[in-house]
Amino acid sequence: MNADGRGEWVALREDDGRAYLLRRAPGEVKVKGLGRFDAEQLLNGYSIGDRISVGQKSLTIVDPALPEARRNMARRAQVIGAKDSGFLISWMGIGVGSRVLEGGHGSAGLAMHLANVLGSSGTLISVESRPEHAEIGRANMERLSEVLPEFPDWHLIDG
Repeated sequence: MNADGRGEWVALREDDGRAYLLRRAPGEVKVKGLGRFDAEQLLNGYSIGDRISVGQKSLTIVDPALPEARRNMARRAQVIGAKDSGFLISWMGIGVGSRVLEGGHGSAGLAMHLANVLGSSGTLISVESRPEHAEIGRANMERLSEVLPEFPDWHLIDG
């Protein structure tokens, strides 16, 4: 359990690379592609690197990172993909400790990559004018903050 009383995030990866992100916590969860189960009960006694079976699928338990968070993010607005994010970050010289102002947060596709690069010493200020997009983006970033080992000082300006 985390300090906030909620379980830690884990990823279950199929051999083909498809990954499912879930919280190791009591209570039934529904995971698209896997079904309904109690994650804490399913993962009890297993650790990172172990293989488990869920239904007909054999999965490896892995530490979640940016790729798993992106594959499992909620979407509403158009998402800037990994290739474009990587190009923008390198073209602008953004790195650890940078301060970034992002206009148009949307579902947080670019912001997730920025957060991963900035680390805990960076600052990211995201602006989103549409409340429905800001809500989805905020949820994705809050989950990412629990997944990444380092997360920047992040602020969302909504409206």
